[in-house]
Amino acid sequence: MIKLRIMGIAYKGTIKIILVVFALFSTFNAVSQNSIEVIYLDILKDPSADGGATHAFNSKLLSNGKHSAFFHKSIDTMLLGTQSGVTEFPEGTKYHLRYLKDLDKNIIKYKKRSGKTISSIIDTVSFDFQFGKNKKTILGYECKQAVISWRGRYLELYYAPELNYSDGPFKFLGLPGLILLVEDPQGMVSMRAKSINKNYTGKIPTSLEKFQNPISYSEFVRKYDKFRVDLVNKMGAETPGTTFSLPYKEIEIIHPDHIE
Repeated sequence: MIKLRIMGIAYKGTIKIILVVFALFSTFNAVSQNSIEVIYLDILKDPSADGGATHAFNSKLLSNGKHSAFFHKSIDTMLLGTQSGVTEFPEGTKYHLRYLKDLDKNIIKYKKRSGKTISSIIDTVSFDFQFGKNKKTILGYECKQAVISWRGRYLELYYAPELNYSDGPFKFLGLPGLILLVEDPQGMVSMRAKSINKNYTGKIPTSLEKFQNPISYSEFVRKYDKFRVDLVNKMGAETPGTTFSLPYKEIEIIHPDHIE
């Protein structure tokens, strides 16, 4: 006779032992989460003369609810800005890894260039979400509204509670459901989900190549701002009477005035 005591309850017999083990295994499987793959269309059209930028690309999010990776791929398109004119984007051949997220710690790792220097950055993000009343249906999912004022932009986010991933495009995370749309009222930023694969079985990257001597986001912003100022002054000195501007108004506005 075999006895097994679990949480103070005595079970007799091999059949009951098997049933208890099976029940524990089934419970574990019930709470485990599949990985998910989401394709977004991302458009930034902020062509202002004062540091505006224009981008258009497809992006891909791979997430298991704990960790995620975010990729970019350029698309074959043209954007017309009132001041920047026509910007052309040729089709990319593959997705390139841009960001790694630790969803439990709100930590994002990535690399970004300032001039000839590429910085490795560890960004600990925080979002003060306010929940709105608006709803949208995106890819068949009813999405609820949240709004934030973050790093120089006012943004509306729509998340699907039915998709239990506290994740989203770019650096966005922390809502009670997968973020399927990020946009601003002026139409400068749009990140909209195009497709969802809820049964992704591939690998999710956990490291970035040559990620060395990382700095904080605030350190990078100050470094990038100095690079911009120095370069604009240099160009102005070489060509007197000409005004130069370098982009810093991206999805987040990379400027010392917009550091949390």
